Amino acid sequence: ATFATGAAADPPAPVLFRDARVVTLGDAGVIERADVLVEDRRIARIAPGGGLAAAEGVQVVDAAGRTLMPGLAEM
Repeated sequence: ATFATGAAADPPAPVLFRDARVVTLGDAGVIERADVLVEDRRIARIAPGGGLAAAEGVQVVDAAGRTLMPGLAEM
């Protein structure tokens, strides 16, 4: 019989959301155009739209006209 070892699976590939409208929980309120880089299921960086370069292996999602609400799943 084979049993699970409890070892964590490989982390997912990084994802870069381009030009998203970001609703923050902090003082920034709403950022109208932002690039959001997610690495290992966490937000790694937020920059003005077009401000982040996509490294090799990063999945790029065109989020123009869409809204990101970080933390919504934890509410």
